[in-house]
Amino acid sequence: SSHFGSASQARLAASSLLSSLHASSPAMQAGQYTGNEFKDLKPSGPSSAAKAGLFCFFVLTRALHPTIIDASKTINAETGKRGIAYSNMSVVLGECVFTLIAAQLMALAFGGTKEWRMILEPKSLKVFSAIGFMYALGDYLEMASMGALSGAAYQVLLQSKLVITALMLWYVKGAKQASLQWNLLVLIMLSMCVYMIGGSKSGSGGAIPLMGVFNVLLKVTVSCLCAVLADKYMKD
Repeated sequence: SSHFGSASQARLAASSLLSSLHASSPAMQAGQYTGNEFKDLKPSGPSSAAKAGLFCFFVLTRALHPTIIDASKTINAETGKRGIAYSNMSVVLGECVFTLIAAQLMALAFGGTKEWRMILEPKSLKVFSAIGFMYALGDYLEMASMGALSGAAYQVLLQSKLVITALMLWYVKGAKQASLQWNLLVLIMLSMCVYMIGGSKSGSGGAIPLMGVFNVLLKVTVSCLCAVLADKYMKD
């Protein structure tokens, strides 16, 4: 009987506490959530204008650099064909050196010496060195494909990364796409194929530069794999 009495007293105390909470809160008295409970909570992270600016900057750089590479081609006096007169590896090595220096300076500027030393930790160094190597491989494949394709054809083929990224996200992170999204991705792929076939018929000899197309698809696959792995490990 003493155990039953203790349980009854505990239930009465809990009921009394709930009643006092309801009485002290206007929202509880109304019996509904008003949305004003968190009105003084300030949002964290970058603003909408900063996000839009970064997105536009990223799209602009992705659209400009194939155009610049295509504009740097020269006509070979012997063959009469346009091509890249410099080595593909010279561009990749220059980009890697610049990225290495700029990234370390940014780590020192924003995080200080403590954050800079985290770059040299064996666990993170092993993971992100492999990802960086694959990014460099993708840049080399990009230069190799640009040597055989025009800038416009390269840009169109590059859109295949939408489908490949969706497939890799499904396999690596289990993120599935809706039926409408898959339909849109397939339509983009079909449009890309139609563009390539039409461009090859209107070009010289009607031949599709298969090696260039193969290099683009390899570049897209490597880049998508790097993006998925970077997203996975940066959030761990």
